[in-house]
Amino acid sequence: TLFSVEWDPNVAAAYADWNANYCNVPQANTVAYAIKGALNRLGSLGFGSFGSSTRDVVLVGSDEMLPFYRSPDRTRIANERQFVAPSQLTTGAILAALQNGLLLTDNFYGTRGNGLLAAGVPLWVPDMGVGRLIESPDDIQTLVNAFLSSDTIPVNDVLVTGYDFLMDSAALISDTVGQWGVANQTNLINDSWTVTDLNNAWTAYAPGRDLVSVNAHFEPWRALPASPSQNYTALDLFYNGHITRSTVLSDSLIFSMGCHAGLNMPDADLKPVYTDQQGRRFAINPDFPQALAQKQSAMVANTGYGYGVDDSPEYSEWLMYLFARYLGKQANMPVGEALTRAKRHYLGTAPSGGFSAYDEKILLEATLYGLPMLKVNVPYPTRVPRGGGAAVTAARDSAPAPRTTATILTRTLSISLSPTARTTLSGTYYTLGGEIQGSPGRPIQPRTSLAISQTVQGLTVHGAVLWDGNFTDIANFDPLITRPVTDVTLPEPPLKVGGWFPDKVWAVNRFGVTDPADDVSLVLVGGQFKKNADNNLGIERLYSAMQLHLYYSDNTSDYKPPVIWNIRALKFPNRITVEVDVSDESGIEAVIITYRPTSDPGSFRSLVLQPPASSQQSGTWSGVIPGESETSFYVQVVDRAGNVQMSGNKGLFFAPQPQPSLSLYLPLVM
Repeated sequence: TLFSVEWDPNVAAAYADWNANYCNVPQANTVAYAIKGALNRLGSLGFGSFGSSTRDVVLVGSDEMLPFYRSPDRTRIANERQFVAPSQLTTGAILAALQNGLLLTDNFYGTRGNGLLAAGVPLWVPDMGVGRLIESPDDIQTLVNAFLSSDTIPVNDVLVTGYDFLMDSAALISDTVGQWGVANQTNLINDSWTVTDLNNAWTAYAPGRDLVSVNAHFEPWRALPASPSQNYTALDLFYNGHITRSTVLSDSLIFSMGCHAGLNMPDADLKPVYTDQQGRRFAINPDFPQALAQKQSAMVANTGYGYGVDDSPEYSEWLMYLFARYLGKQANMPVGEALTRAKRHYLGTAPSGGFSAYDEKILLEATLYGLPMLKVNVPYPTRVPRGGGAAVTAARDSAPAPRTTATILTRTLSISLSPTARTTLSGTYYTLGGEIQGSPGRPIQPRTSLAISQTVQGLTVHGAVLWDGNFTDIANFDPLITRPVTDVTLPEPPLKVGGWFPDKVWAVNRFGVTDPADDVSLVLVGGQFKKNADNNLGIERLYSAMQLHLYYSDNTSDYKPPVIWNIRALKFPNRITVEVDVSDESGIEAVIITYRPTSDPGSFRSLVLQPPASSQQSGTWSGVIPGESETSFYVQVVDRAGNVQMSGNKGLFFAPQPQPSLSLYLPLVM
């Protein structure tokens, strides 16, 4: 369906208001909402239905014609406000967005419904392919004609580049490409390649590359090679002119982790030229997305600052690696679908409490310039790995446990974990099959995700309880602390954390799902860290085994976990009494104490408390931990919809208190 948005009266009115105040940021979003509303009304306008059968959305025009959605940039490191001066913008709506610390995203147009909420802010993660055609009518026509001539890029010739903190992720992408069996692959993954090397390997390379993963420090119109000359000048950079002058670059797909490599800026809003300190003048236009469009090539890149982590792949690095994996997942993979799947995979493997403002930003800013229907065909497709490979093994129960109620079914999953250590100059971290969890300012931990059935016997999975666990504590451990990086490797930040981090090491994540038949993710973090009081060293707790109970329910509307109001524990000789006050509108299925036994301190074990007399079983659950006087524990509560709430006292866990002393008061006799 081809739809001219200004035909809709609501859209026309929104455009009129925006034109009257072009730099008004909320007004740009009003236009975006009006356009999305018009798409949802396509059926009533006689253009067909914008529903579940729609696979792709194509935006024809740059920001001044079809505005990007403006989303708040909640990051502190490299907030978009910092790009106002380097942008070379002198006026316009994009400059206003940067000045107000806003991100530009097209995810909004590819997301059905109202999206998700992250810290009270809408998070748009697409469930359709979405691409943008820019900038002039000739540029747009060039790209469309190329697609009509051939809708598929056969991938036989590939270039992958990277340096500094981008080398590890570039190496992952290179390894992925190596599995495809392409005829020719070139890597520039070191700290020594120059602008000449990049030009020879890409824009001057005959017969031309089919796929290029160019990872470097970017601005929208120039990029920094790994090794400028000793007498560094502007001539050491890679410019838009290298692309526009190329006679061999055509019909290719380019993707990058670089900062602002995918920021398309209106020509009229920019300085006419950039002048360096030696008086040399460089054209700022076209930016990289437009220059590549003129070469019949599509681009996936960031509209804002890209992020990575020193010595381990995370944030933009991990997303672009996932994008490469999905490009090669099947024959004739549509580019828009690959990017959408990569974003959904990234979101769907976030652990409990592990989705930060930096994760949010990198999902929003990665943008496709080109037609999302454009296909990529690799010689030998490879599956997208899940579950940590040989580092993680899982055994499911042969049959689900009998239903504990008419609506609850429990499945048991036993998991073995074998984390691998990696030591850097700044500290040590562990991975599970190469996957990590990097939370800003916190120790990097091993992470994995397992695909679990979304439905069993017509019931839907809601939550999970960690029933048992075995672990090893490593004393005086020096962890690698996560610091989002945009430009160069930076010193490790100080660690500020009280209890065990993370306090919860498992989660059922449904956010990567786009279809009721899809599997959901059971996300596991295989380590926890507790800092010493007097230095940055501490105890690293590495899990070798976990047993989880998964709860399935016929309730498809209630995903709200129960409430834990109060927890009380008293110690006596050889026993600990526990009382937990809980409530939930659906009722309480079970209250579970998971504790560390003194007889086996490298483990967690669980017991179920006794319910109150209430038929809904909200109220006080109580029980006894036998044979213990000192232990630490946390509480897990399952409601009758299968939802689970966990309380670990913010990583400090709970400990029993001494029983109150009795006082005897005697009368005073005068």
